[in-house]
Amino acid sequence: ALGTGFYAGLRMAGPDMRLAADQHFDGTNLYDIRVVSTMGLSDENIKTLEDIEGVEAVMPSCQADVLASVGPDQYTVSLHSLDVEAAQASDSSDGVSVVSDDEEYLNRLILVQGEWPTEPGECVVSEDAVTDHEVTVGETITCLEGNSDLDDVLATRELTVVGTVRSPAYVCFTTLGTTSLGSGSIEQYAYVDYPTTEAFIAVEGAREADASSQAYDDIVAAVEERVEAAVPDIAAERLEGLKAEVQKELDDARAEYEAERADAQAQLDDAQAQLDDAQAQLSDAQSQLSSSLPSLESARTQLGNAASTISSTESQLAAAEDEWRAGSAELESQRSSANAQFADAQAQIDAQRPAVEQGLAQLDTLRSALAGLEAQMAQLDPASEAYAAAAAQYEALAGQIAQIEQGSAQLDAAQAELDAQRQSADAQFADAQAQLDASRAQLDAAWAQLDQGRAEYQSGLSEYQSGMAQYQSGQRSYAEGLAEYEGGKAEFDQQNADAQAQFAEAEQELADAQADIDSLEAPELYVLDRSKNMGAESVMSDSRRIDNIAQVFPAIFFLVAALVSLTTMTRMVDEERVLVGTYKALGYGKGRIAAKYLVYAAVASGVGSLIGIATLSQFLPIFIQYAYSVIYAVPLGPTPVDPGLAVLSAGLGIGVTLAATGFAAYSSLRETPAALMLPRTPKAGKRILLEKIRPLWSRLSFSWKVTARNIFRYKRRFFMAVIGIAGCSALLLTGLGLQDAINDIIDKHFGQVVKYNTTVTMEDDLSDESARA
Repeated sequence: ALGTGFYAGLRMAGPDMRLAADQHFDGTNLYDIRVVSTMGLSDENIKTLEDIEGVEAVMPSCQADVLASVGPDQYTVSLHSLDVEAAQASDSSDGVSVVSDDEEYLNRLILVQGEWPTEPGECVVSEDAVTDHEVTVGETITCLEGNSDLDDVLATRELTVVGTVRSPAYVCFTTLGTTSLGSGSIEQYAYVDYPTTEAFIAVEGAREADASSQAYDDIVAAVEERVEAAVPDIAAERLEGLKAEVQKELDDARAEYEAERADAQAQLDDAQAQLDDAQAQLSDAQSQLSSSLPSLESARTQLGNAASTISSTESQLAAAEDEWRAGSAELESQRSSANAQFADAQAQIDAQRPAVEQGLAQLDTLRSALAGLEAQMAQLDPASEAYAAAAAQYEALAGQIAQIEQGSAQLDAAQAELDAQRQSADAQFADAQAQLDASRAQLDAAWAQLDQGRAEYQSGLSEYQSGMAQYQSGQRSYAEGLAEYEGGKAEFDQQNADAQAQFAEAEQELADAQADIDSLEAPELYVLDRSKNMGAESVMSDSRRIDNIAQVFPAIFFLVAALVSLTTMTRMVDEERVLVGTYKALGYGKGRIAAKYLVYAAVASGVGSLIGIATLSQFLPIFIQYAYSVIYAVPLGPTPVDPGLAVLSAGLGIGVTLAATGFAAYSSLRETPAALMLPRTPKAGKRILLEKIRPLWSRLSFSWKVTARNIFRYKRRFFMAVIGIAGCSALLLTGLGLQDAINDIIDKHFGQVVKYNTTVTMEDDLSDESARA
């Protein structure tokens, strides 16, 4: 049962895993071929793919990798486009397959929680991605940077998670793919509204074939060859479309530039004409002012002498005024400093006063308590403990009263000393202020004399001003006109220079754009089948590994079964030696006699095989699929019994048993009837090696001694024990060895092979300053 069951179960586990994966891929309409373009795909390219023979459906899509902030951590996220209408119209209620009337809806998602995106800035994320931070509905994903300009393709970099999904394109939780961003591995995926850069293709007839079969590979390979043959035409068509599109944009930009340049040049010409007219008017005004200037110069010389005298006197008075103001300011500063010191001292006294007043308020109460203690002490025996306690309390109250009275006296003394200092300072400041007031009176008299001199100066100035008024009016008009002219000319020159620089820059940009368009090369297109999908290929590879294990692993069980059958049937035949000899003496043939034991062995092994195959062919595939569900999002599939493997397993089990039984039976039938009707001669007694080791042998129990004798004296039992224990040890060693090997691979990979902790990538157009920063 164990031998045949393990063999059948393990041999069926791989095909059952592939069957479950195939049903999951068919139920979610996973693509058969993926076409990726480095410059995106146009509607004409999609139509070309649809017209290829053997193509059943084409779904335009897009994928971009971004470095995003999710919760407290940063992850590399693979963004995919989503056909929201098709997703909303589909039914994934069973959690295994997706039903949709849209045949072009490929890679159908299974909605696990939440809802589908309906607004820009909404997305759904993976339900099973293995990350430190579990993304939940309602969280926000912030896209920081990507392998393309995200602002050109995303309406917003803030994506709100509205649901969680499972994707057939990502069936492996631990390996979602590689990227040039972040850690180099994709850690999460999301579906949003996004433009087209790739196309998924469903091949006619591929869904009816087993995804792991050669028939499926042949069907897909035939269509893949046709798609690859069409790649040059698609690339040329895409290049032509891109050139036409960007050339039209460039021509529109050039026409707009020419129109704007003509308008700007016309405005510059008008401004130049206005400046020329203003310059002519200024020349006429300058001539008129020059003729009236000599007479005004003579009057101004006389007034200048008088002004010089007044200015000298005024400077002397101003210096005296500054000295007075400095003395006044110094006095005021000293007064302010003294007042601040008095205020600080008064604040300290006022801060202490509430505590003293509070103590004075309690003074009467304390004195009453003190009197009560005196009366109490008068009634107590001075030698008693109560008297001593009352005396201690009395001394404490008396000390507290003395402290309160002392604090009040100190506070009053400090207040009196502060008041005396304040009165002395006020007297000193009054004397200094009197001296400043006397100096002020002298300065005012000197200023009065200066005002009289100014009046005489103003009398002569009025005569000059009356003659100067007309000249100044013309001068102001000329100055204003000249300033306006110079400002307008400077502004015109700046505008003209800026315009010419802008014209040159725009022409250079147009020339560069035209050069870029002319140098455009055809995009690269990659045609990828499911074997390039890491998740799908991992499922198939692991299932084939189980097939390889199933080729060797059950051999130990068949070997143990053969040894057990050989020992059991040999003992059965030996116990019936007399009966076998009697049958043989009566004329029964060897075949007839051996048939009894062969039929018994066949029935017993047949029943065991049926039980083992029926049980383990269901349990092992389910158990293995459940174990792999930790890393694969493939639902548990059906576990049909493979008739060929079942017959092969049962045949091996029954054949081994019959071979062992036949060997045991015919080894006895070779003897003569007379020898068979006699009991088998016991083996000659002899000691085993352990018996010669007296200290060890004497300490063994009877059961251990019998066991040791049976093992070392009978070869069959010895080899059965050795092979059984060796097989079990080999299984244990295999399991522990695999565990150690996997752990060592991890340590060596990240300790000896991969020695970096962080990767830094640089943008192509990064400036030198940013690079150094």
